[in-house]
Amino acid sequence: MKTGIYNFTIQQGADFHLVISWATRENDVDTPVDITGYSARLQIKGINPNETVEWLSTGVSPVITVDAVNKEFIIDVPNADTATYIFTSGRYEFEAIAPSGKIYRLLKGSVILEKELVDE
Repeated sequence: MKTGIYNFTIQQGADFHLVISWATRENDVDTPVDITGYSARLQIKGINPNETVEWLSTGVSPVITVDAVNKEFIIDVPNADTATYIFTSGRYEFEAIAPSGKIYRLLKGSVILEKELVDE
């Protein structure tokens, strides 16, 4: 399986929303993967090693929802969280974790934090 590349920008102090779909391709036909029972994580590493952000589908404050019905991973990060981010740019990886524990790296790429100009 080849890891897809997708670059995105987060606006500091604003809500962030991203939907990720996963499908296999055979004979020019895309078939959505059944993600029932899966969990997910996305980790951002800034240029400085202390600038790490991790989004999870489990834990106390999950920001990733695994929608098995629509076969989508939905990332919703509240503005209160993005306001605290300090990195300016970095790299990320998005992984889906099967119920068996097998890890699938689905996406990777660059992320930019567009700094907030006005503090409230």
